[in-house]
Amino acid sequence: MWKFSKRTLRSQSAHTIRRSLYSRYVWVVVSILLIIGIIQVQTLRSTLIIAGETTLVFNLRDALYHQKITPENLHSIAPQLLHMLSSRAVNVAVYDAHLRLIGKQMAAYDPMPLQPMTTQIANGVWGSEDTPYGRFKNLRILLSHGSIQVYAPLGTRAQPAGYLQIAYRDQILYPFIWRGMALYFTASVLLLIFAAISLLPVVESALAPLHRLLATASRIRSGAVEERLPVMGTRETEQLAVMINEGLDQLQESVRQEKEITQRMKRFVSSASHELRTPLTSLKGFSEVLLRRLDTYRENTSVAREIALNAAPRRLRPLLEEAFSRDEQLAEIRHAVASMQNETTRLEELVSDLLQLARLDEHFKLNRCVIDLAEFVAEHQIQYEILSKGQKMFFHLTPCRVACDPSLLQQVIYNLIMNALHYTHVQTGEIHVTVSPRGAEGAILEVSDNGPGIDPAHLERIFDRFFRASEARERNPGGAGLGLSICAAIIAAHEGKIYAQSTLGVGTTMTVEL
Repeated sequence: MWKFSKRTLRSQSAHTIRRSLYSRYVWVVVSILLIIGIIQVQTLRSTLIIAGETTLVFNLRDALYHQKITPENLHSIAPQLLHMLSSRAVNVAVYDAHLRLIGKQMAAYDPMPLQPMTTQIANGVWGSEDTPYGRFKNLRILLSHGSIQVYAPLGTRAQPAGYLQIAYRDQILYPFIWRGMALYFTASVLLLIFAAISLLPVVESALAPLHRLLATASRIRSGAVEERLPVMGTRETEQLAVMINEGLDQLQESVRQEKEITQRMKRFVSSASHELRTPLTSLKGFSEVLLRRLDTYRENTSVAREIALNAAPRRLRPLLEEAFSRDEQLAEIRHAVASMQNETTRLEELVSDLLQLARLDEHFKLNRCVIDLAEFVAEHQIQYEILSKGQKMFFHLTPCRVACDPSLLQQVIYNLIMNALHYTHVQTGEIHVTVSPRGAEGAILEVSDNGPGIDPAHLERIFDRFFRASEARERNPGGAGLGLSICAAIIAAHEGKIYAQSTLGVGTTMTVEL
């Protein structure tokens, strides 16, 4: 009834949901960690820059705290300032009040070109903006081209002696930043692993209701059609279970009604066929008797007419001719009775087919025996060839044994061959009957023709009762139109398969697997 497998459903639903939850969760965590990492790098860089600035300023404070610098003693104090403030990473320069370079000390670790002192920078150094460095409020801090430049005035505003420039590259901060990033990356990886492991029971717990739904659905597929999905778990799974259960109830009710209608129809067809059989037999018998009497009457009338015309005088012959002219009316009556007899025969065949279908629907016991199918077909080969009206028949028979009901199998072969003969041209038609083994205890029977073929859209329905595929392959007007349906029912009773393969304009092959 329901074609799905537990493994397929799990792989296409639960596994996909699990993978989706994992991937989304991991992406969210990775995105958050990445954003935090970027913010942390920027924060760490800013913190280190501020720390470097603070260090420079306080070093400057220590160097200038006890110094009284004037324009006169600047040249003598400059070497001392350069020595006190220089280090492996710091570059120092001293300028006089006219912005001339007095001396400079380049860093041994990372020498860099100092930004030249300009009037604009000097004016900015004597600005009035407060700084967080106490009395050293007259400072100018510039970040330029990857370097940190700190400018401080020497002397007083009233008597400026010169300017002091301290600089270092922010690249010296990179080892600290990389070290912090490595530490953060390690912690992030450990956090991600921990989050992924901790997510396992959460996901399994979230998917547990779905697993229960799948297990119940698998049992329903196996035949427990009365069972229903458990309404438990999250709100979504409860709603899903309720909707599926309602759908299953409606489907089961529809199937029950369809089976009931089918059984009623089968009982009606069986009863009607039984009831029609007797009056049809009587009708056929009456028509046969009437035809025989009409033929006898016609023969007797013909003899009497000849005798009367020969013996009667010439003047009486026209009267006798008029009297015997009723023979034409009798001929019309006979034609009508013959047509009625033909239709009665056709109805009788239809009733017989319906009765056989009803008998097959009742799952009667087959009279099975093991036969050689190739030998069985060969025994009836002459009979099949007699059915041909001019079509060529070819038999390709390979010995193979199969357990079957011979009488019913004979009817299947007969119906398939008759169907092929009906839809092939009398002069150019070719019928191929092939028997081949199928495993150790099985056989394949194929009946092929070179007729007009069947539309692919109709191949699955040609075994339905009373189905007409097309005008090119319509039912035989003289037959019941149930031949392929009977074949399908017989093969189903044998637990075999029957199917058709066809190409328009090329031909059709009916295949039976037993």
